[in-house]
Amino acid sequence: MKNNKWLFIILGLIIIIFLIIIPVFTKKVFFADTGDYLGVARYFHGDLRSVIRNTHNWDFGLFLSFFLGIWNSVIFLRIINAIWIIATSLILYKLYPSKKMLLLWFLSPIVWYMAPYVHPLPMSTFFLTTSYYFLKKYDINKSIINLLFSGFLLGLSALVWDGMLILSVFFIISFFFNKKLQEGIYFFLSFF
Repeated sequence: MKNNKWLFIILGLIIIIFLIIIPVFTKKVFFADTGDYLGVARYFHGDLRSVIRNTHNWDFGLFLSFFLGIWNSVIFLRIINAIWIIATSLILYKLYPSKKMLLLWFLSPIVWYMAPYVHPLPMSTFFLTTSYYFLKKYDINKSIINLLFSGFLLGLSALVWDGMLILSVFFIISFFFNKKLQEGIYFFLSFF
C-alpha cells in the first residue's frame, strides 16, 4: 500500500514537471487570440507604445501584465497558464479524491494542448471548478458564505473568459432548479 502511494506521488510530480517544462520549449502560438491577450498585457505593463483598440477581453491582459512585471517573457506567462491547470487538478482531487480521476484529468488532451499557450481558458476553468466546489460545500452545510464565494468565483470565471458566460447560465440553471429564491438572490448578487 505504501509503495502504491509513493508511486502515485512520484508519477504526479513527473506530470507536474512536464506541465511546467513543456511551455518553456514550445515555440508556436496556435490561438489567434493570444496576440490580443499579450498585446493588452504589454499595454498595461507599459511595453506597448501604440494604443490598443477594442478587444474581447481586457481583464485577462490586465492580470497578465502583473506577471510581466516579474519576468517580462512569454515563457513565464505560459508557465503561469500551466500552474492554473495544476491548481484545477488539485481542486478536482479535493472534490473527488480518486487517483483514477486525477490520472484521467492529467492524461486528457485538453490539459496537454492548453499547457503551452497563453489563454484564459485554464484560469477560467479553475474558477468554475472552485465555484462548483463551494456549491457542493453549500449543499452540505448550508452556509451562505459558501454560496457567496461560489457566485463570486463563477462571475470571476465569466469575467476572465467571455465564453464562460454561456456555461454559467447552464451551471446556474442546473443548480438552482429546485432551490429557494433567497438562495438564488444571494448567488446572483455575488455573481454580478
